[in-house]
Order: sequence, then structure tokens, then C-alpha cells
Amino acid sequence: MSNYSVFVADAARAVKLRAWLEAEAAETEVLVTDLSRGRVLFLVARNVAHGKHGRHFFTGTVVSPRHGRIAFGVEAWNRLPGRVRRDDQLEGEFVATDWNRRRVRVRRDVFANTALLHTTGPGVVGISDSLLVLKSLRDHLGLPVTQNAQVLLGRSLTNSHSAQQMSGDTYVDEILFVPAGRHAEVSLSRLDVAETGTGMAGRVVHGSRSNPKGLETWAGFAVGAVRALAEMPGDRLGMGLSHAAGSRVLLAAAARAEVLDRIDLWSTSTNSADVRSAAALAASVDSRLVRSAGEDQDEALDLTHWAASSLGIRDAFTPRPTRSDTSSSSLYGTHAEVVSGSWGWTGLKAQLVEFSALAPLRRTSYANQVAKGIRRAGAETGWADASEIQYLSHRAGLSDAGRTSVSMTNIRLLQSLELARWAHGRTDSGRGIKDRQDATFRGAADPLETLVGMLAPTLGKGAAPTGGAARLLPDSAIVRVHVDGARHDVPDGGTDLGRSVAKLHGYDLGSEAEDVLALAHAGVQAIRDEAARRMFNEVVDNARWRVETQGLPLRQAGPSVAKALSMAMFLR
Repeated sequence: MSNYSVFVADAARAVKLRAWLEAEAAETEVLVTDLSRGRVLFLVARNVAHGKHGRHFFTGTVVSPRHGRIAFGVEAWNRLPGRVRRDDQLEGEFVATDWNRRRVRVRRDVFANTALLHTTGPGVVGISDSLLVLKSLRDHLGLPVTQNAQVLLGRSLTNSHSAQQMSGDTYVDEILFVPAGRHAEVSLSRLDVAETGTGMAGRVVHGSRSNPKGLETWAGFAVGAVRALAEMPGDRLGMGLSHAAGSRVLLAAAARAEVLDRIDLWSTSTNSADVRSAAALAASVDSRLVRSAGEDQDEALDLTHWAASSLGIRDAFTPRPTRSDTSSSSLYGTHAEVVSGSWGWTGLKAQLVEFSALAPLRRTSYANQVAKGIRRAGAETGWADASEIQYLSHRAGLSDAGRTSVSMTNIRLLQSLELARWAHGRTDSGRGIKDRQDATFRGAADPLETLVGMLAPTLGKGAAPTGGAARLLPDSAIVRVHVDGARHDVPDGGTDLGRSVAKLHGYDLGSEAEDVLALAHAGVQAIRDEAARRMFNEVVDNARWRVETQGLPLRQAGPSVAKALSMAMFLR
């Protein structure tokens, strides 16, 4: 559920905010601080006092490949050198807030595993990782909540592009989503929000040099990180495996680090075919799975948890892990798409070909939202890698929203700026953005097999290396990674505020398919725009077909169930 919220208000709004938080949040998750200019700061997070240090608040985990560091929790964050804390390229999953007499600043990890949304109104600013929390804030203060018809029409498709944020616009006009690479700053004089930092195109294309040896640089850090994490005293390292190629890359890094005996391997999926694939992968290194994802998890959906975290920004359900599932640090072989691509290395025009039969209004709304997202990331819609820059900006961080909302200690080594820069390096004769609409890129040539071959050739599939990475990673390239803190230094779970607002919106209904689909149908009828309502009724029909006709569990029924269920926020 919601990991954090930051509210800044004038004296009059602060009175109403205090009353709201006293009613809906736990006392231990709210910290109130008087600021200059008569403003009041409200910080909301699990065990919030634990993360406050002077005029700073921090929670989560920092991964910094270029400094060779991993830091768990606020004390480890405070011990990082100032140059590391100030670095605008920190990976991991964290939120860091600081304030002075002029402003309140909210930063997070560069890939936006920690979501950031904001809203403003007379006398108040709200920032949170939860769309529902910000919508509830507006409800409580009597501020308008206006449905965004273009977003509704554009997101009414059930493909992977529309299964999460496509731009900075959300279902609510007055609530904006901040894409990866960017942060937020509140002016205390104006009580407004400015988005700061550099979008993903600026980080992987503009003004960034693609390192031809980027794969080797990444592999050296990955091996060092796996080794350092596995050797941490008192904390057993877990590694989630799946059928995807990224899992073999991660396992190859562990094999190269010679720490497989210190790692618990498990399947990230409950699907029998995926479990078999993960088991076979473990067997290839003479190991075995200690469990599959379902063995230590509550398979029933916790819809209040989902509603307070992923609702409206990511159309997917995940089971809520139990405490035993987060009792050690976890590595995931996910996000290989950062280097190999996810959406075909195409411009917007090519993406729209498959939607030529859509109703014009629906197609145009979809295209406009994708175009807004690409441009907001600093790219152009005609670039041949526009699709992948949009992936980096709006999908990569939201893919694991279910995990981040429970424990901010997950390590995703493949989610790397070094790999992204390498992948977006051109293989044609052009350079930079010139004629980028006709460019070809390193990432389109199956670099994952090259990584496996570089780390542990016996795990490879015999594919020819690409991008000039033809040799085994030398010992001299392995980075000595410093790990500070431990998983238990990061408070688990979200806030009571998140769960409370989810219940107020009717999401505490259990996980019976009939009840969930009924609430989704009712929510869709609350859509005001007639065309959008008609399109979302098709989404509900698709959800019913998947669940009732195909017999799929809610969690495996694709994005249509979660997408339609999000609309129930408009019933209140």
C-alpha cells in the first residue's frame, strides 16, 4: 500500500489536514513540522520518526553502481558521503525528503520504483506514491476531482502500453504523475509544485555518452554486488527466478561471484510452467528451489493493499507477501527490458499500425497519451527507440509496484542506467539524435545472451556475442561493492492511511471474483464521459470473459480486471 505521503499546507488547510490524519492514519505514521512562511509539513510513512534526521526524511534502499555502494535504511543513507547522496543517478527504491526556509524537496530512485504523484489546491500541496490517497485528500478538503476523458479513452485498451501510466496525466485532471528520472519541489511562497531533474531521454541519449564497454562495466558491478549481498552476516540472500532470460543473467552473476551456496533460489511465479522453468534453471547450477512464490504468500488478493498502491497507475494485481517473504534481501532477474527492449524499438507511427481498426476517438486518445509520455521523457515520437524510452520513463519502475509497496529492500540489478545507455547506443553510422528515426541500436540484438556468456558461459545458449563483448569478464573488472545497513533497517509495509482510504472507497470486499467484477462494473458506470464509459464497459466484458469463461484467477486475468476496478474510486 502507500509507502509515503508529503503534504504542505497553510494554517487554515493544516487544521483540516490534522483532523483527517487523526481519523484515518496511525499516530506513529504521522510527523508534523512547522515551516517558514506559516506553512505546515505533514510526513506520512510507516514508523515515520525512524526515517527523520534533522530536516531530512529517508526510507528505502539505495543502489549506486558508479560509487560501488548499496545502502539499506536511513542510518546507512546518512553515512553515505555527501557526493553520493547528492547524486541524481541513484538506483534502488527509496524516497528522500528535505526542507529549508524556501522549499520542500522530494526525491526518489531514478527508475521510479517509488512512484511520485502530486496535486495542488488553494493552500495545499500533496505528494504521494498513491493516486487514491491524493484523490481522497482532495475529497476531504472539498477540492474538485475531474475525470480526464482523454486518459480514460487512451487507457481503455488492454495492451501492455496502456496497462500503466502512459504520460504524466492520470485519470484525475488535478493529479499528475512524475515520470522516471524526475523529482518534485514545493515552493513555500507559492505553494505549488515544480518537477525537477532530467527525463530518461536526457539520461540515456542527450548529453550522455554510451559506453561501448557498458556490458562489462555493469557485469563487474553486478558480480560484486551479488557477492557482497550474499556475504552479509545474519541476512540470507534470496533470488527470484522465472522463465525469462534476465533470470539466467542474474544466476550467471551469482555463479561468477561463487556464492551460489549462500543464496536461496525461488520461483517468482505460481504458474506450473514457470515453476518448472525456474527449477530447471536452478538445477543447471546444481541447486534447487527452496519454494515457489505461492508457498509463503497469501494467494487471496488484498484489494485494499492494491488500491492504496497500484490503483490507477498500474493495471496488475500481486499477492501481498507475508513477513517471511521479506525476511531477507531479495534479488530479482526482472527488468531485462531495460537493455533488451520491451516494445519493439519503434517510433509512435509504427506502434499505431496494429490499432488501425480502432474507433478514431479511442485511437487518437491513445496516440496523444503515448506522444505526451514520449515528449515528457525528452524524446521525439519519430525516434526509432521512442518506444523503449517510454518504457524506461513510464513502465520500468511500475512493473514491481506490488513488491515495492510492501518492502523497499528489493534489488533489481538489471534496472541499470549503464545498461540503458549501452542499449540505446547506435549501431548504424549516425550519432546522437540526427536521423534517429532510421537508427538501429545495440539493445535490439539480444544482449542478454552476451551477458550470460560473459559471466558464466555454461549457462548460455550458444548465441554469438553482440556489441563487442566477446570475452569472459576478467577478475580485474569485478567491483568491490560496499553494503551498509541491512534489510531490517527499512520499515516494512505501507501506511494505515492508505488502507483506510481504500476501505472508504469500498475496496475491502475480499477477493471473490463475482464481488470484484460487480464493483468494477458499478465503478465504470460512474465514468461521466459517454464514449469513455462505453469503452470501459468493453473492458469489463473482457474481464468477465477472462475470469468466467476462461476460468482464470483474478491475478492472472490480464490488465482488464484491475483497470476496470480502478473506476470504483469515482463512486465516492
